Amino acid sequence: MSAVEDLDRQAFAQEQREARRAAARAFEVVGELPGGGRGVRREVPQIRKGLVEAALANPGKWIRYTPGDLETIKPGSLYDLAKKQAGGFEHEGLNAAVRDKVFYLRFNPEAPK
Repeated sequence: MSAVEDLDRQAFAQEQREARRAAARAFEVVGELPGGGRGVRREVPQIRKGLVEAALANPGKWIRYTPGDLETIKPGSLYDLAKKQAGGFEHEGLNAAVRDKVFYLRFNPEAPK
């Protein structure tokens, strides 16, 4: 075996060892998931709770929601939460809409369940 072939063989063996070490570091068995930022249930803002209460108190009427600085969420995101019945919009019969980048909510007590 020539010196060049021997160096190639050693380099290949070194690459194989490094690949095995990298794979060993890539996988780790853990007992529990750590707490995360995304997907963590956050407290529903008080202003949004007030919006839902206003809708429930005025069945059939649309409530326009313009939170200003009280809540930093886009109208489309509010719409998604309402459709998923999440983020404070858990009541049956809540209808949501967005018009001209403004969020609207109403309570329809006769909505099918």
